[in-house]
Amino acid sequence: WGLRLWKQTKQGAISIDQLTLKIPIYGKIRLMVMMAEFSRTLALLVAAGVSLVESLTIVKDVVDSVILRDALVVIAKDVEKGNPLATSLAKHPTFPMIVSQMIAVGEQTGKLDEILNRVAVYFEVESEHAIKNLSTAMEPLIMIILGIGVGFLIVAIIVPIYNLTSAF
Repeated sequence: WGLRLWKQTKQGAISIDQLTLKIPIYGKIRLMVMMAEFSRTLALLVAAGVSLVESLTIVKDVVDSVILRDALVVIAKDVEKGNPLATSLAKHPTFPMIVSQMIAVGEQTGKLDEILNRVAVYFEVESEHAIKNLSTAMEPLIMIILGIGVGFLIVAIIVPIYNLTSAF
């Protein structure tokens, strides 16, 4: 209950978000999923003709990470001042370098929506591979846990039967 109340505060939400992003496998997968959502949503808005600053403001409301939301507020202000989106993204360590590099290419070629879609597809594929590898790596652990459970079940059934037969 206390953790839930602390998470509702600004500092608590930031701390929990930082902690979840630092968890070795889960944090990487979560970041890839967030980048895919960010790229896909921004691509749809840019393709629809919404201005970049307004698109970033809308995307900020869609993202479920407090750290990413705060970064997008700063990025939107930076873009509003006239700086390129790629330069603004590169300033924030939350965004992987490939995102800012690909967006720089999209801005130079004038095909930002297509590049953002490619970035979204890249992160979707990478997150699917990471989840698949994680589930493959967990299979032996699950088998061991199931084996221990079956062993306890067998012992729980066989030992009383053996005690009953040896009592006579």
